[in-house]
Amino acid sequence: MKKYAFIFKGHSTKLTILGIISVLVSAISIVGVYFNGVFIDTLIDAARIQDIVIISLIILAIFFAGIVLNFVFGYMHGPLKEMAVYDLKEHTLNCVSGADTQHDSTYLSKRIDEDSRQFISFVLENYSIFVIKAVELVVVGVLMFRINLHIGLISLIICPLYFLLYSFFKKPIFERSLDLRENSAGFFKNYTTQLKTSGDKTVVKNSFMTYLGKYKSYTFVNVMLSSSQGMVVSSMQVLIFIIGGVGVLRGSTTIGLLSVTTMYFNQILGIVTYYMNLAKRYQITKASVHRIDEVLAITNRKEVEQHEKNINSRYDHFYGLGLDVGRSSPVR
Repeated sequence: MKKYAFIFKGHSTKLTILGIISVLVSAISIVGVYFNGVFIDTLIDAARIQDIVIISLIILAIFFAGIVLNFVFGYMHGPLKEMAVYDLKEHTLNCVSGADTQHDSTYLSKRIDEDSRQFISFVLENYSIFVIKAVELVVVGVLMFRINLHIGLISLIICPLYFLLYSFFKKPIFERSLDLRENSAGFFKNYTTQLKTSGDKTVVKNSFMTYLGKYKSYTFVNVMLSSSQGMVVSSMQVLIFIIGGVGVLRGSTTIGLLSVTTMYFNQILGIVTYYMNLAKRYQITKASVHRIDEVLAITNRKEVEQHEKNINSRYDHFYGLGLDVGRSSPVR
């Protein structure tokens, strides 16, 4: 994927701003959860309404800051993605322009568009979040251990379980994603041909049924992975409710801290789920990059063929002059 990094060189300033915004949003989410717990304990123990009002205003300010930052992020991210997609599509189309290929132009256009969008979306949505989420996971994990050791250990166990599930489903996701994308582009080509020529509808229907079969196969793998994750999460949450509830009854923790612990656990789940989806999307994006490489290989074949023609032409020229160029036959 590094070979296509040049697409983003002209957008470095915007990428830096988006990275800073992502850091601030992550910090706000951690602080916001803590003050929610503080509010619950203040509500139980407060003797003055003023205390409740102050905590409420702090929470409001935190949420408002998060809304503003997310607005700015969304406003910048969308146009940047479209510009980067256009740059990659233009680069790919320029490379294959004029090259001989057995692919229909409609099929090729849709294929380039889909794969370019997949690659650009993957990079823009994860280039900074990947590191930020790792730091967030460490910070929240430390806070969990400080609040409740047992719940912290449960949170620690869920990470290897999730990645064990991913390692089991990694290969099927990649293979079925590749098949699905290829059949999607093929169906679109047949459908477009049908609209232009009013030809045999059986071809379009058969193409769609093939695509539908690939889609069902791809969906089955993803649903199996999601269901397995759900079973793990549900089991862990029940353990947290039991441990936290016992802690409140024994007086070793407060209701507010239990609330914070539960929300931090859900935050850890969100982070781990992010990495799981990242790994899954990486396989999908890997398939798209593979398909982009295949399209660009058309240009490479064209250059090789032209090089061979040039050599043959020079040989024929020298041979016509009666010169020995040290070769018994031209390149074929």
